[in-house]
Amino acid sequence: MKKLLGIFNFSTFKFYYKYIGNKLLVQIVLSVLISVLDSLGLSMFFPLFEVISKGAEVEEESSKLYLFLEKLFHLFGLEINIVSILVLLSIFFILKGIAQYLYTIFFTKVRMEFIRDLRIELIEDLKNYSYKSFVKSDSGRVQNVLTGEIDRLANGYINYFSMLQNLIFVIIYVVIVFVIDFQFAILVAIGGSITNILFNRIFTYTKKTSNELTKKNNSFQGFVIQFMNNYKYLKATGNMTRYSEMLVSDVRKIEMNGKKIGKLGGIVTAIREPALVIIISIVIGIQLTFFNGNLSTILVSLLFFYRALGYLMVVQNFYNNFLMVSGSFQNILGISADMKRDRENFENREEFHGLTKKIELKNAVFAYDDTTIINQLNLTINKNETIAFIGESGSGKTTLANIIAGLFTLNSGELRIDGQLIQNIKINEYRNKIGYITQESVIFSDTIFNNVSFWAPKTLENLKKFNEAIEKASIKKFIDSLPQKEETILGNNGINLSGGQRQRISIARELYKNAEILILDEATSALDSETEKEIKNNIDNIKGDYTIIIIAHRLSTIKDVDRIIIMDKGKIIDQGNFQDLLARNSQFQTLIHQQRNT
Repeated sequence: MKKLLGIFNFSTFKFYYKYIGNKLLVQIVLSVLISVLDSLGLSMFFPLFEVISKGAEVEEESSKLYLFLEKLFHLFGLEINIVSILVLLSIFFILKGIAQYLYTIFFTKVRMEFIRDLRIELIEDLKNYSYKSFVKSDSGRVQNVLTGEIDRLANGYINYFSMLQNLIFVIIYVVIVFVIDFQFAILVAIGGSITNILFNRIFTYTKKTSNELTKKNNSFQGFVIQFMNNYKYLKATGNMTRYSEMLVSDVRKIEMNGKKIGKLGGIVTAIREPALVIIISIVIGIQLTFFNGNLSTILVSLLFFYRALGYLMVVQNFYNNFLMVSGSFQNILGISADMKRDRENFENREEFHGLTKKIELKNAVFAYDDTTIINQLNLTINKNETIAFIGESGSGKTTLANIIAGLFTLNSGELRIDGQLIQNIKINEYRNKIGYITQESVIFSDTIFNNVSFWAPKTLENLKKFNEAIEKASIKKFIDSLPQKEETILGNNGINLSGGQRQRISIARELYKNAEILILDEATSALDSETEKEIKNNIDNIKGDYTIIIIAHRLSTIKDVDRIIIMDKGKIIDQGNFQDLLARNSQFQTLIHQQRNT
């Protein structure tokens, strides 16, 4: 019983109480009420047996319970007989049924609220998770927690509190058995200990298998994410079969662990009743052979014993079912703790209403693990200036853009926005002024309007903003040519669009939200030269209205920017406009020459 009660340790109870609060105590009170009413109803069988066996006259050897009930009946002006006992028995069980109904309704309500609150908390944790920690996390584990693990934990909740309710029943029945017959109470304890020994090994193996199942689910989710993201590559290169074999391998391992858990659950269910019958038979034999018990005492005590042992078996069964999802329980606790530990701090920060002057980096240093990416960098970007970062792969261009976007925090040095340290302003308000467009355009599987407006209500004002944004992004003509226009559903990641159309929709989205700082990270490197030229013209059209930061691979796209910054090993080695650099910088001249010959 000690190990069985281990699941009710303070940390587990505290976890549920955090979300449920005093409603948890209400559930416990209702469980106690149900078991008490059930016990009172069963107690009526005791005098019923005596009345039937002895007749209406009470003899000297009448049980204490019978005599107590007789006095209680007389107190209310009732006569103790078969009819009055049966009426009282029925009343107790009717009240129990009402209490059970109230418990079921209340339990369902609390369970749904618990899952809702847990999901919302995990979403909030993910929202506030630092980007640096997110990129190092296991994406499959994160997705698994937000989807499959939550559903498994919902089942765990049912099993946990069903186990708690039935354990309350066991405790109350054992107490009653002690009152009625101390010898039977001892036998209950012995029977419970025997069954507990029987189930302990199953419980341990179930918990181990549950943890293995959780790990495989995490792995599978990770493979699925990559499968979807890299579908085109896998299909085009003939690697689809090999990769799908890895997916199938994980599916088979999940199936194997699931079957093991099902088998263990089946064993618990299968041996429950035979074990119960065997123990009852032994109890009857001992009671009749060694203790000379009378029939009515044996029958009523046996009834309570049967109930107690039966509920103990149920407790063990729910315990095993809870262990089946214990891996999910630990997985959710672990990832929630990770996200809370590495969350961004938003407290005591000042309002940010928009960029008015400049962005400054002073002696900026950023290291990723043990590798320094940005090294003592100084840079000033003026409002509505268009600049471009160029350099070899690994020179720190994208990392610098991520720092400016507030995604990475400097290890040392300063990032100031209009003279304010970035850690002193409300970062989400600052990010809301940033438009970020990457080589892989972000397209949601929804309508064009929702993609651009980010699910804003379709009001006249928002439609006007939408049309202005797609006009500036040079995508209006294409959208107007579609049969459903802005209500056209885009496929997964915009699969039905060309690369240029996806980029224009991405640009339109950032223009719609009134971004002030546009960051284009290799935004045109995957496009053909004609589409790239059109995107460049779009950028040139909005030049001077926004602060534009371009990470460029093709130098032809940045001829007209205000300033080009050449980076190497996390440092700025030169900067100037296109013509100045072409005239004086040999590295820039080499890059131009190489691209003209490719």
